[in-house]
Amino acid sequence: MTLARALTDGAERFLSKKQRKSDFFMRLVDERYEAEYSGVKIKTKTILDALKELTQLAKTHILLVVDELGKNLEYAARHQGQEDLYLLQQIAELELKGEHQVYFIGLLHQSFGGYSDRLSVTEQNEWNKIQGRFEDIPFSESPNQMTRLIGQVIDRTKAEPIEAVSIECELEREKEANLSFTSINCPGFADALHSLCPE
Repeated sequence: MTLARALTDGAERFLSKKQRKSDFFMRLVDERYEAEYSGVKIKTKTILDALKELTQLAKTHILLVVDELGKNLEYAARHQGQEDLYLLQQIAELELKGEHQVYFIGLLHQSFGGYSDRLSVTEQNEWNKIQGRFEDIPFSESPNQMTRLIGQVIDRTKAEPIEAVSIECELEREKEANLSFTSINCPGFADALHSLCPE
């Protein structure tokens, strides 16, 4: 369903008005809405045919980017979704005649095989075969880069009020050394800390 929606939306934005009146586009829209509203599963062949036809109609390369592909893989693992995996395999192996091709990028938080860790060894081997049809491009941030990114998210405009509350709390704590440091003896401290959270 994700790919059918993406193809329909992309075609609608890219194709001319005349091209959107083509039999292909009308069929694609009908199949998408039938799947969305009546629960009919779109067949792998339908998606593959749509990719081929759309590439020919658009006369350009198609780039499919699936963010959070891991969600689809988790679903496939939990529901024995071999057909979904087969679709990925078919897309990876798709070769079109002519100069225009389909390119696929799936964004994952872990390795492809990591989503299959609860499956049987036989099923994991199948997943590994499909993963082998794709090229992994690992991306991991260094601790310095992560610290920089976190620093960019924090709203520094609230730093002065927080510092003032922190000083006030420290003074209060020194006065009442026998009490523990809590928001009770530091009014507004919890609210000031909450303002550090990115919105």
